[in-house]
Amino acid sequence: MNGLNQALSQLVEKRNQLAAISYADSKYDEVEEELHEMEDAFLDEYGEFMEEVLTDLHDKDFPESDVLSPIAYLAKKYVVKSTHADGRVEYTISSKDGVWVEAFSLPAKSVRLVLMPNPPRFVIHFDSGQQKEVWSASAEPASK
Repeated sequence: MNGLNQALSQLVEKRNQLAAISYADSKYDEVEEELHEMEDAFLDEYGEFMEEVLTDLHDKDFPESDVLSPIAYLAKKYVVKSTHADGRVEYTISSKDGVWVEAFSLPAKSVRLVLMPNPPRFVIHFDSGQQKEVWSASAEPASK
């Protein structure tokens, strides 16, 4: 899971780098291309595993919502909430980021599913800003 978290953290950093520059910036296309290459490498290495996780999550909690590519569940921008002594960074995101899912257990709620790093996990994010973790790599067996 360390490799997954490292790759995910690098994607988050690159997304933040892209979000910090304007489309008119001469480096925008270069950074965007680097991001797409990183996303492709992430999917090559971890896509199958993440798709299995997403399929299980959707089957259990969001059966009416389609499973998308793991990259779709990344936020456009992650805001640093805190940095721990071990260097681990906690992030927050906009309530508008992530993939909208229909959660039967939460009728009439706008819920988005988003992929977060440190540790890799999926959280449901409510318009109110509240989050609830629905899967964490730290809870996975070491053989995965």
